[in-house]
Amino acid sequence: MVALGHADGSGRLLHHLPARRSDAAAAYTLRPEQQAQQVPPNWTPYIAVENTDAAMARARELGGTVIAGPIDVYDQGRMAFLQDPTGAVFAVWQAMKGKALALLTWTAPCAGAI
Repeated sequence: MVALGHADGSGRLLHHLPARRSDAAAAYTLRPEQQAQQVPPNWTPYIAVENTDAAMARARELGGTVIAGPIDVYDQGRMAFLQDPTGAVFAVWQAMKGKALALLTWTAPCAGAI
């Protein structure tokens, strides 16, 4: 795992999680306002989409909620945070530069089922 300073200069850490010589995931430390609100550590899965705005519209049609977005992340991509009708939270990511995901499929060795 490699720890790098967050690109926006916030002092947060970005941890790249490599697998098979590619970035498979990333993790950030909580923002100060999240810490102040006592937000617990959490995971947000990102789903690659061709169009964030269309994904937001479709989520609403299916009974989901848009929590935040769309958010343009510099020139890298466009994202939104959504919640499905059962309460599960996830994000969608539309890549603008490069690949959406470096590692699309891989079965990781693990000791037990999740």
